Formats: sequence, C-alpha cells, structure tokens
Amino acid sequence: MAGGRARVVVMRSRMGADEASRMVERKKAGAFGSLFGPGGAEVHVRSVKEYYECLVRASGRYVADYYRPARHTVAVDPRVRELVVGGERFPVRPKSRLARVFAKGGKNKVDLAVEEHVVVEEEAEIVVDHDGREAKFPYKTGRDSTESHPERALGSGPEVRGPGATREEVSGMLESRLRGDMGGGVRDLDEEFELLRLEEVYVPVYEARLVGPGRRAAVLRIDAARRRAF
Repeated sequence: MAGGRARVVVMRSRMGADEASRMVERKKAGAFGSLFGPGGAEVHVRSVKEYYECLVRASGRYVADYYRPARHTVAVDPRVRELVVGGERFPVRPKSRLARVFAKGGKNKVDLAVEEHVVVEEEAEIVVDHDGREAKFPYKTGRDSTESHPERALGSGPEVRGPGATREEVSGMLESRLRGDMGGGVRDLDEEFELLRLEEVYVPVYEARLVGPGRRAAVLRIDAARRRAF
C-alpha cells in the first residue's frame, strides 16, 4: 500500500455526557490514588470534555537475506584435542584446574567461528497513540462498533486529537521492530520492508479535570467506546 492514504475508523461511543459525568463522580477520588487518598466530597470536578483521540494502527512485512558471523560451541569426546574444518584448526576450550578435577571424563568443548546464512520473513503490528507512544489496541472494529460515516462523525463531533506520529515515523518504528538487532559484521544484506495496512482509529474519550485538597490537580479519563475509566 505504498503511498496509499490511511483508512479512517471512528469507534462508536457507547456513553453519553450524563453517564460520563456520573462515572466521573464515582471514580474521581481514585484519580488521586487509593492509598490515603481524599474522599469523594473533597474532590471537585472542574470540567468534563469529550474528545476523539487518534490511534495509528499499522502492520507490515519484513524480508531479509544475509550472512552474519557467529560462534557455536560443540561438545566432543574427552580425548579430542582439536577439530579441523575446511583446513582450519579449532582447539578444544582450555579448562581450569578446578574443572579438570571435577569434570574428569566429561566432554571437551570446541568453539567454532562460523558464518550463518540467515533468511527472515516476519509480519507485525504496531499501535501509536496521539502522544506518539506505543499503545495497546483493545478494540474490535466491526460494523456494530464503528461509525458508518467516519469523516462525517469527525467533522460534526467533539474536538479531535490527531495522530501523534507521521506515516513515515510509524513505518520506521515498525520496520525497526521487525528488523531487530543484526549485530556487527553482516554482509550481502538484501532486505525489503512493506507497509501492509495503515489505519487512523479515532476513539471517543471523556477527560475530567479534577481538583483535590491543597489544590492538587488530577485527570480522570473515560474510554466511551468501552465504558471504562483508565
């Protein structure tokens, strides 16, 4: 889908403003911590506002073919003093005096310096929230749980908090995860990354600004698509 536009999905709200306000009243004290926190009567709700917050959801495929240096340990007969591979000699690993006493008759070990031919084909998904941080995606985006006309819902609904990362940034994060750490000494690297899917998923969120004793401030957030505080 190189160059394609992100698919827009809007999660359907399952909670109105009145229900959200009632949940804020029930949960507001917990926003200051459950241990020795203030009572509900000591916490005042300054405001409750609804937003659409964007989660960028992307999936991709990474394919690579390369060679890398490696070291493998081989256990051999205790009488073996060295291995000869392709004309190169690999002596057994020296043992300490203590090991010779307690491992008498045990296997000798030989460290072989080799080169591995690696072929990788992996797929993965990544989700980035409106602050640019990786997030979980606990939603089902079926017809019953999403808006039929997403662009219309965003245009006429609450304030929108857009993507926290660009397409290129999300793609780079996903490619980096799939690529992993190859280590040093890699040669003849042939690699390809393909972005398979890119979605902007907008979630309805109520955000309550709270004030507690000593003018301490806190924020309580409610996921209106799942009807739960977080």
